[in-house]
Parts: sequence; C-alpha cells; structure tokens
Amino acid sequence: KGFVDLIGSRDATRTAFKNGLIEQGDDWMKMIVARNLTSHTYNQPIAQAVVKDILEKFYPAFAAMTVRFTRLSQASESAQ
Repeated sequence: KGFVDLIGSRDATRTAFKNGLIEQGDDWMKMIVARNLTSHTYNQPIAQAVVKDILEKFYPAFAAMTVRFTRLSQASESAQ
C-alpha cells in the first residue's frame, strides 16, 4: 500500500501508526521533537534528556518496528 500525499515526518509517522506499522505513536512523535531540539541546540540538560529517551523509548520503538516489518515481510513472502 503506497501513500503519495505525505508531507514530512509527522504525516509519515501518523500514517504509519494508523496503519499498524508502528506502535507507541506518542514516542515516535517525541522522536521528531527530540531530533528538532538536538539539531538546533547544544544544551547539556536537553541532550541528556534525549539520550535517556533514546535508551528507554526510542530504541525499543525501533526494535518493535523491526519485528513488525520482519513479520510483514515473512507473511508477504509466504503468500506468494
């Protein structure tokens, strides 16, 4: 299923969540905010908070997405 009307990471994230490709939609949106914060600041407390979120929220979200995509790929291959 393809989507051609997505503009930006927020739209892509919302669409992925609505279609069951990712879980924990709030954490994915927080990733976008964290990316924007770290792109424009060198504030140590902000950096430390982002590192904490990476370890506790963002990495597990990517790991879950990897599992989901692997299952989808395997299901697609076995259906062919």
